[in-house]
Amino acid sequence: MARRPEEREQLQVARDWRVSPKRFLGWEPSWETVYEYDDAGRLVRSVTRQLEPEWDETTRLRAEGLARYEAERCPGCNLHSSILADPEANRFTFEERFCEVCKGQDVMGRVIARNDEKASKSLRDAPPIVPRPGDGRHVYLRPLLPVEVEEQKAKRRERR
Repeated sequence: MARRPEEREQLQVARDWRVSPKRFLGWEPSWETVYEYDDAGRLVRSVTRQLEPEWDETTRLRAEGLARYEAERCPGCNLHSSILADPEANRFTFEERFCEVCKGQDVMGRVIARNDEKASKSLRDAPPIVPRPGDGRHVYLRPLLPVEVEEQKAKRRERR
């Protein structure tokens, strides 16, 4: 599994979508219905069964292989032990990149934390039942509305 990234990706996507790898690759079950009649020709019962299991031995072994592969990865760098143990394959360099969105989230987090810290100092002796500024807060990222984009552009033009 360590040397088959395409298969790993298929198995991971199937797992994420909560379908069997077999079904993810296009397999559809075949069904058979058997009808039972009494002596008068009336239907007494019908039994429908799937002819082939969705999770056969091969599919189970592939899923187990993915689980084993994931268990053998380093928890720090997430690389598989087969790569880490092979000096020829273990050639890496470090690169750095920056994301403006993450940068904004980090800045916002520091601003909120500082404001919460100031507010908490003023509430230091307050009983725990007294709400704090951060209680129930969820900070999330949302796209700006077109009108907000235009407002930001106008503000930037005014500053120039």
